[in-house]
Amino acid sequence: MHRYVQGQRLYFDAAQPWERATFVIDNGDVATPRMIRPGTASAARFGMA
Repeated sequence: MHRYVQGQRLYFDAAQPWERATFVIDNGDVATPRMIRPGTASAARFGMA
């Protein structure tokens, strides 16, 4: 799992996919996922910064 998380952090840092996304799903609460605007998403929001 550690390799996956580290790889995801590298990808988020390099690609910043939320900048180009049409939809961003916030799964912070897995019981109630919600759609957020891509412009308000960031690595910090997803605990990756």
